[in-house]
Amino acid sequence: MGEKENKPFQLSFNGSLKVDFQGSRVTSDGGLLLVRELDERLGLGKLIDEHLCDTRQGDNKKFPLADLVRQSVYSRLAGYEDLNDAVRVSADPTFRLLGSKKNWDRGGALTSRRQSFETGMLAGDENLIGLMAVNRELIAQAEVSDDCERVVLDMDSTESPVHGQQEGSAYNGHYESVCYHPLLLFNQHGDCLAAKLRPGNVSSAEDWDELLLPEIERQQAEGKRVTFRADAAFAKPEIYEALEERTRTWRRRSPTCCSGRRAGRARSRWCGTRASAIRPRVGRSRDGSSPRSSFIPASCLGGPASS
Repeated sequence: MGEKENKPFQLSFNGSLKVDFQGSRVTSDGGLLLVRELDERLGLGKLIDEHLCDTRQGDNKKFPLADLVRQSVYSRLAGYEDLNDAVRVSADPTFRLLGSKKNWDRGGALTSRRQSFETGMLAGDENLIGLMAVNRELIAQAEVSDDCERVVLDMDSTESPVHGQQEGSAYNGHYESVCYHPLLLFNQHGDCLAAKLRPGNVSSAEDWDELLLPEIERQQAEGKRVTFRADAAFAKPEIYEALEERTRTWRRRSPTCCSGRRAGRARSRWCGTRASAIRPRVGRSRDGSSPRSSFIPASCLGGPASS
């Protein structure tokens, strides 16, 4: 791969030993080739073409869109969280082979091109929606082999600290830091089904409906029983009402999260569910004092009620 032809240096004291430098052929990221094979079988390249918009023109299209997306994604998988290692990664033998055949000898995109791609074109509103669609379709490929009749949807927010004046970042009193406050939705296998980057000062449950309701409808359309679980920040009347509208039979763990008449109706319709009946994700509560399972309110949604 562009290696200069040099003859190995032969040692005098032992003729069977030779010294040769092949730095450009050495890589510590060979395991990514197996991930690349997986993404080929799942059809990642086709999904990128279907859901992402390429607004580049002329010489800017030197690298195919799928190659740039893969270089960004695989760099993070290998632990290169920013663009500081973009030059070295572009010349790495593994990263060369991850892209299109015509770029095997040329290498990947350098820092400036990666930066303009990730912060410009890929961060556009249309492509942010497209990335969510790509992610969800990839998980759908894996779900084909899952014959489980019930799916568990687990929603939570988290902290994404920033170091500077990034647009949308704000001080969060709970985390005591300047950050973003993303909202995440997982299934019981730990797959991230949906995510939304939010300003740092929004409440934990802000925009819950944008992520949760479409996924519930998707799963119910496939005949799955849906279990929703979240911590106390999501114990809101509007969430309970939205879940109730989508089924007649559902449960949550503790009716005491509601008050007044709604709590009375809850006690008459809902039966308690032990936290141990639904395996929580590994982790601790936000104050770090106890496992999340100790306060998880769970809501179990059945499929469409039969007439």
